Amino acid sequence: MQDKPLPAEVAAAVAQQFTKSHERAIYAAVLGAIVDRDRDRTRLITEAETERRTGLTPEQQRKLERKGRFPARVPLSDRLSGRVESEVEDWLEQRISERDEATSKRRSPNPLARENRRKAAR
Repeated sequence: MQDKPLPAEVAAAVAQQFTKSHERAIYAAVLGAIVDRDRDRTRLITEAETERRTGLTPEQQRKLERKGRFPARVPLSDRLSGRVESEVEDWLEQRISERDEATSKRRSPNPLARENRRKAAR
């Protein structure tokens, strides 16, 4: 028994349905990623977790926060506060990029620098 070709209307309907379900799957995946990203942006972490990630003690964190150089705490109750995880991560990334900028400026190629250091050492 041979397979009969589908009528054009049926083929078009099947193709359209596939495209719609495919688009819905892509939309759901993108929407899910956006929701997950937004959920992560509001996740709070404790001072201890912040210390573990940054190496700064709670006292150092508060000192930098007062100077406006560290993410502010979010009060959760009279005795408990946290920091927004994404803000702490952004702060760390900023420190790393500042370090990289400073390193690249110090290591700028200067062909005379080595010769000048040799002359100064003599």
